Amino acid sequence: MDGAASGNAMQGEAVTSAAAYRAQSRHLTQGARILNPVAAVMFAAQWKRQAVTGRLHTLIGGDSDKLVNGAGRIFFVVLTAAARKTDMDSPEMRILRGAIEALHDQAGEATVSEIRRAGIISGLHACDRLMDGLSTKDLAESALYMEARLRAGDVHYSDFQRLIEGNSA
Repeated sequence: MDGAASGNAMQGEAVTSAAAYRAQSRHLTQGARILNPVAAVMFAAQWKRQAVTGRLHTLIGGDSDKLVNGAGRIFFVVLTAAARKTDMDSPEMRILRGAIEALHDQAGEATVSEIRRAGIISGLHACDRLMDGLSTKDLAESALYMEARLRAGDVHYSDFQRLIEGNSA
């Protein structure tokens, strides 16, 4: 989710089948699944440092693209990790889904809507609660998967939708 591209990235794209998405996910995360414990800790620590910047932009920043980029990265990593272990109908996952919708609505906007910001902040709080049940390895694998997706292009709104739909069935 790069700055100006994040607005376009969060706007929908053609949706493919959940099975095709899971196959692509397995391919992109093969490298993540072979992380040794030390590498996992280091990668998770790097992601957590980046998440602090994302939180700051969400809480007080006025740059819409940086808000979408920072919060989007946090949401994607936590959703990817939690979707494997958490009931998609849990209160935290419902709040996160709503925050993803607010993030999608904010993408491409020149100014930050305070109403959307409040929804996104609620999503960050839900991520905090979800992270309590996730291991460092879960977060590291998900962060590595996100980085692979970003190297291949962008993370789009439909990527979030596929994660949600693929795990709620």
